[in-house]
Amino acid sequence: MWPPEYETSDVAMARCTGEASRVWVKACLHYEEAAVRSGLEALGDGCGLGASARGRTVFCKVNAATGGPPARARSTHPVVVKCLVSYLYSRGATQVYVGDSSAAYGHTRAALASAGITQATQEAGGLVVDIDSLSPRRLSLPVPGDVFTGDLVLDSDLLVSVAKLKTHSLAGYTGALKNLLGTLMGAGKARVHQAGGRHGLYRALVELIRLLRPRFGVLDGIVGMEGNGPSDGQPRLIGLLAASSDLVALDTFTCQHTGINLRRVPLLGYAALAGLGCDDPARIAVCGDAVAPLHPPLALPARTFRLPEKIAPLARTFYRLREVAMSPIIKESSCTRCGNCVSTCPSQAISYAPDSELHIDPYCCARCFHCLSSCRRGAIEVAINPWLRPLIAARLEMLGMGTRNNR
Repeated sequence: MWPPEYETSDVAMARCTGEASRVWVKACLHYEEAAVRSGLEALGDGCGLGASARGRTVFCKVNAATGGPPARARSTHPVVVKCLVSYLYSRGATQVYVGDSSAAYGHTRAALASAGITQATQEAGGLVVDIDSLSPRRLSLPVPGDVFTGDLVLDSDLLVSVAKLKTHSLAGYTGALKNLLGTLMGAGKARVHQAGGRHGLYRALVELIRLLRPRFGVLDGIVGMEGNGPSDGQPRLIGLLAASSDLVALDTFTCQHTGINLRRVPLLGYAALAGLGCDDPARIAVCGDAVAPLHPPLALPARTFRLPEKIAPLARTFYRLREVAMSPIIKESSCTRCGNCVSTCPSQAISYAPDSELHIDPYCCARCFHCLSSCRRGAIEVAINPWLRPLIAARLEMLGMGTRNNR
């Protein structure tokens, strides 16, 4: 499936053929609600999102990341979320879901709330979804171990990637395509980063996107992130909203606009090669507002942050340690032994021990954290490995949650 040059060059770009893809762009310099609403109406009607939403359920996969104030530019801005949900209902959507699985494994609800996404969604009449709490669906991906997504992600009529424009220490850039990694429950995201082989991460992401079949991408690029993204960078005014039914073209345009070398974003070439969209700037028609290229270009991650990009085994080891840094545990004092977690665990990692106490097998556990929501008594919480705490302490600190279980 993959040509030889993808095994030997730093990055290869595939070139699409056939009809040109369209990316719709709206200049927008601030998060004033009326301006954002007007911009999204123009983009949604232009790219066909509004017409496609009529009479359908829509799942908007936002980027909650690790949460934190909107001004830090880690997450999709709540005003964008609110205006998009309102727009979809105005165009006849029957139900709009807004959800994510946070990079702070097991703490998605806290991340959505701290990013302002929960309140924004509810104000617009949408339903907030913690993907980790949905009924798990196993996905076949070329990664070590099992990975799951939620049933609602696959069963909704339209899946829309509502991304934040950011640099990324490993992938170079994260936008509409890589945002979909957050459809995986819990530490499944870390397992994708452990995919073997050269550029294994991007191959696995392409397979994930192929299974998800997203229909549209909407990009929050009013204020993006540069430097040590996707969480430790600095906010940067970029001044645009963009949307397309071709997520590859959308990310390609954004990289060009912000001065990111396309050869530093391997995912674009792999996705185009798999037939998921167009990565040829010459075949991408930009519609809507004319926007000048960003100057100076977005600052890239510092060299130390880019080490995993250069040393694949180092990246895989790092993400393996991050995967096991947090695990679910059972609080025996609260457990009623109802067995609900046993019957709903997709990995069959929970069982009754000989002394009739429940036991979670750490070697079988996929760390999807579905058990947190399946326990009606709140008897399951997230435990942090003290030796690995430095790897995830910053994520938890952003949410102000320490070792607590914030479901």
